[in-house]
Amino acid sequence: MTYTNTKNAWWNTARTAVSKKKKSYDYRGLNSKKNYSSFWMDDEWDNRSKFSGLTGGERAGSDLVKVIKLSNYRRAITNFVKIVTKQDIPVLFAGSESYTNGKAICLSSDIKDNNFDVTVGLALHESSHIVLTDFNILTVMMERKHEGSEALIEKHNQLHPWMMVIDLVKNLLNWVEDRRIDDFIFSTSPGYKAYYHKLYDHYWNDKAILKGMISDRMRDSSNIDHHMFHVINMINPMFNKHAMPGLDRIVEIVDLKNIARLQNTAESMEIALQIADIILTEIAKPAAQKKEEKKQQQESAKTNAKQTPGMSGEPGDDDGEDEAPSEPVSDAEQHAAEKAYQEQRKFLNGEINKKKATKKLQKQLDSISKQSIEVQTVGGTEGVSTRSMLLYDFTNSAAVGNFVALQEGLEQHYETMRQLPPRGDEYNAAHKMYQELREEVHALGFDVLGGAGGVDPRSEYREAITKGLEMGALLGKKLQIHNEARERVDNRLRSGKIDAKRLAHAGYGIESVFKQISIDRYKNANLHITLDASGSMSGEKWIATLQMTIAICKAASYTQGVNVQVSIRGTDRTSQSDTPVTMCLYDSRKNKLNHIVNIMRYVEPSSMTPEGLCYEGMYKKDLFVPGNSEMDSYILNISDGEPGCHNYYGDPAINHTRHWVNKISSENNIQVLSFFIERSVGEYAKLVEQFNEYSSGRKFRMMYGKDAAVVDPASALGIAKELNKKFMAKI
Repeated sequence: MTYTNTKNAWWNTARTAVSKKKKSYDYRGLNSKKNYSSFWMDDEWDNRSKFSGLTGGERAGSDLVKVIKLSNYRRAITNFVKIVTKQDIPVLFAGSESYTNGKAICLSSDIKDNNFDVTVGLALHESSHIVLTDFNILTVMMERKHEGSEALIEKHNQLHPWMMVIDLVKNLLNWVEDRRIDDFIFSTSPGYKAYYHKLYDHYWNDKAILKGMISDRMRDSSNIDHHMFHVINMINPMFNKHAMPGLDRIVEIVDLKNIARLQNTAESMEIALQIADIILTEIAKPAAQKKEEKKQQQESAKTNAKQTPGMSGEPGDDDGEDEAPSEPVSDAEQHAAEKAYQEQRKFLNGEINKKKATKKLQKQLDSISKQSIEVQTVGGTEGVSTRSMLLYDFTNSAAVGNFVALQEGLEQHYETMRQLPPRGDEYNAAHKMYQELREEVHALGFDVLGGAGGVDPRSEYREAITKGLEMGALLGKKLQIHNEARERVDNRLRSGKIDAKRLAHAGYGIESVFKQISIDRYKNANLHITLDASGSMSGEKWIATLQMTIAICKAASYTQGVNVQVSIRGTDRTSQSDTPVTMCLYDSRKNKLNHIVNIMRYVEPSSMTPEGLCYEGMYKKDLFVPGNSEMDSYILNISDGEPGCHNYYGDPAINHTRHWVNKISSENNIQVLSFFIERSVGEYAKLVEQFNEYSSGRKFRMMYGKDAAVVDPASALGIAKELNKKFMAKI
């Protein structure tokens, strides 16, 4: 009888169920293409969200993006582990495999979106081991101190070496214990079933395993691996207890339906010893005896099938089979089945690559976990390819303090090296410390800020900040009236409310006994300053922009009615793919003014111009404050050119930027104020004329609207003054 003609009722029922559904659903009714983690991780999982894969190519982005995603995976899996174990079990990354030692869970660092559910299932599985498994039993057996295993060794010592017996028992114990603890999770946490199903499908229901179950070349009763293959695949829908001699007795001993009867690892060990005894006994039988017993078994199975045809609906039962169907398989199929079996053995035994992830990766993961960095997926519209972008939140005071401390350390060691003769002991010590700090800067992702080379920040930046603070103080004094509500009374009027003081004059021909009260109030305002930090902004452009930004932040600090956020846009300088980056540097609602002062003196424009990609990520992160009847909201953009970075340029980039600028403005009731900053070329009027005539000006207005204007760095502070007028607009 062949596989295609099998009478296995359970499998036929499952196959029928599959045929009634779409191909993406399996015999359990589960979507085989869906990531079950999507319900808690991100609504856009299937659209390449922030947790999308870690493989190469543009979707994945830079190495830093991969590390951030890996950190997100670890954090999410750690939460699962905490729920299951009710303990703070560390989740670490090892080489290419996963395991637990009872104190920590080590996962493979090769996690992608298409295998994340498998990894979650594996983490849950290892978590249940920590809660339920007594690891000491295995240790005692390996030390030759376990009575049961020693008795089994003594019984079979004439034909089987003790090491083989120990190895067999260990494999079987792991398998039985897996069935016990997985049943516990199934019964106590049914919401996790989908993850276990994905785990089982990966290791136990692979197509190669299915071929092995029906292969006539995987049924040698003298081969211990063939016995093990069928035993550990007892949960496979194609399992048949007549495939190997003694397998029917093993099914009765395991009793999968009632596996919950096993209360601890010691009881799992007893079952493993009984199974091992049967397998070792079968292997030791002479060939003639095996042949006769197989013939008797087949005849008995046929008789039983005619008398009591069964259909229990679970694999491992006697489903009315009159024999164990098998069919020839190709060499390639046989090889695939044997390879899949070895993977199962690895899973059971923890025979893994013990080599841990690189020291650099571990350090990066530990560092990234302390930072607020997210990955957004952007692009995919307006002819722009999909890619990842980084969103840094430097409004956290601790993050800025860490960054500033690292920069100060770099400056100190850099200056020390400058004053010492090269290659001396003192120089080498300073250089070593310098390199260690550089590695930490890189691990934390601070390289993308620029200015991380250790050189003392330019004196021009410090001077610009000082001037900005001075100008901001002058502007801020005017803004102070924003906090006040002015009341003006006009009396001696012929209409309005009656003025009690003038009421006595009524009746003597005097009608101007009324008054009117006018109250001047100012609307609240929110301003998001977003700055182009590309390399072309360096020099006098950036100095003027820096001065203006600090002046606005300083002025706003004088009033409670005006809030300011500052972000910069650029690309990850450490990435060959120009990964877009947005850094939120300041939010006056939670940061003091010295926060922006401390960080801006280290920002060095030195990347590319991803414009619309950054706006898209900021929009998805809800970084823009909507305007309403009580508050005007503004975006102030300062940049110096059209978009341009890896595979993002020309008309597609311009159209993409325009799309997101319009979307942000219209959906959030935000006024967009955009200024093209240009180097001085003489009179300002000439600058404006060139901006209006040249294509750069037309493209800039295409992106930001007809009100977008050019500004000379020398007059950049005029922007701050104009904003001050807007903030003073009365309700």
